[in-house]
Amino acid sequence: MINQDTFDKFSILHGLFGFGMCRAGYKIGTTVGIAILWEVIEPMLKQSDSLGSYFPNPSVDSRENKFGDILATIIGFYIGKATY
Repeated sequence: MINQDTFDKFSILHGLFGFGMCRAGYKIGTTVGIAILWEVIEPMLKQSDSLGSYFPNPSVDSRENKFGDILATIIGFYIGKATY
């Protein structure tokens, strides 16, 4: 289920973010820090009257989904590192 399961169709986007951050030369700590920050501010953006409509699925992520998003970012980062 979107934004409720650990991984969903948006997990690939988080993985691509991690991959891109690695390829752009960022360190894993910076990448994970940005991923965590995103997971903190994302619900506020989704619930915003002016910005919520920009999300393809505005439901707030479950705790498991937030974890999966961060894990996907880390996996993407290390795939980027392994293929560099």
